[in-house]
Amino acid sequence: MKLVTFGDDERTGVLDGEEIVVLDVPTTRAYFERGGGHETGERVPLTETRLRAPIIPKKLIHTAGNFREHEEESKQVGWSHEIAPWIVFFQNVDAIVGPDDPVVYPEHLTEELDYELELAVVIKRAGKWFSPEEADDYIGGYVIFNDITARDIQRREMRSGVFSFCKAIDTFCPLGPWIVTPDEIPNPHDLAMELRVNG
Repeated sequence: MKLVTFGDDERTGVLDGEEIVVLDVPTTRAYFERGGGHETGERVPLTETRLRAPIIPKKLIHTAGNFREHEEESKQVGWSHEIAPWIVFFQNVDAIVGPDDPVVYPEHLTEELDYELELAVVIKRAGKWFSPEEADDYIGGYVIFNDITARDIQRREMRSGVFSFCKAIDTFCPLGPWIVTPDEIPNPHDLAMELRVNG
């Protein structure tokens, strides 16, 4: 199943071919919190609406060094502090925009804008201290996002060993186009993913 948020009023639905089946929940977060939703009977052609960010989470947590190639690339940059693969940091949820929304290049802040293709795991219910064996029970789906970073700001922030603003600027987190539920992705480690910049 592919869950979407769409339109100016940001309704929730399920993609069915070239149409969106409208659901009776106000947001995808509500969909997960309620354990699902029901079809309203309304369908909207995909070509007649605009896809929005499929979810605005309470928290968006990054981890570093997820892709082997990017981890090797980062070692050549000469950071003042090591970026270990287990580092986690928060993304500003206010930076989230839809999959086709423009990324605004703040030229007064940075001269070195970069992009990274990422796969986010959507957690569907609250939980603490669950084991790796229990983790699959908490996964609601997967969504693509573009991790935009102002690298020159990041280098300055890294002097303290911490970075946040370099990724938190408005429009720096395009998300979507949809959340794909785990039943459609048997192995999230084996996906063909592609990122386009300016088309």
